[in-house]
Amino acid sequence: RTVLNMTEKKDDESVIPLDRYPNPFDLNAYVEKNKHLLVPPVGNICMLGKAQAERQFTVMIIGGPNQRTDYHLNEGDEWFWMLKGDMVLKVIDGGEFKDIPIKEGECFLLPGRVPHSPQRFENTIGMVIERDRHHWLDELDGLRWYCPNCRRVTYDVFFHCTDLGSQLGPVINSYYSDETQRTCKFCGTVDERTSGMRQNSGTKVHPDLDDWHKNRKIDSSIYPNPQSMIEWIQNNTNSPFPKSMVGPSFFPYCMRLNAYTKHLIQR
Repeated sequence: RTVLNMTEKKDDESVIPLDRYPNPFDLNAYVEKNKHLLVPPVGNICMLGKAQAERQFTVMIIGGPNQRTDYHLNEGDEWFWMLKGDMVLKVIDGGEFKDIPIKEGECFLLPGRVPHSPQRFENTIGMVIERDRHHWLDELDGLRWYCPNCRRVTYDVFFHCTDLGSQLGPVINSYYSDETQRTCKFCGTVDERTSGMRQNSGTKVHPDLDDWHKNRKIDSSIYPNPQSMIEWIQNNTNSPFPKSMVGPSFFPYCMRLNAYTKHLIQR
């Protein structure tokens, strides 16, 4: 297991500068102005610039195509929303490789500690919200690659994540450029993939792997399957009380509905 000490980078000055808690702004205009930054391997930018100690969430815009064969390991939940086009979220659910398609307009809350590999296609735009890491200084994120042959871990690296917009890309590019990292220590297979879509779903990880994979299964009663935000709002707009779209009220992501929300989204 490799642990990196990664230094923070300054915010990209070409990104629209937004305060920690900005006034309402035009999301489409923001994406249009910054789409030249949505480049592989990850294709993401942090909308609110560098994470701030006072803020609890990181909000990212991610464009496709990406070039990811890694699985992201982190402790917290992540909320995915597809603004344009579809994506496939590859996960390891109960020790098994599975695909979760997320269509345009749909959102999905992924529970923490579920290894996941977002696969984004050309001319797609998505949003991801996850909790900031500044409040947990000893918490490490990980990127992990599985051998396409024996399904053991080919390589993984862990680091304290302070800037999702800049830290993931160098680690992924290092893996692609270093054959030693891409060579399985167990069976000798060299990982030549550049797209995670080649990882077959329905197969299981090797049983010797660590507790990131043991007994961690997505509970659809708490984390429902991807659903259309607009349809959910239309189906629940007559509720006399605010309703949670995902997660009970004590969850860090509790999406509430009111009539004004419906008006804003349909505009």
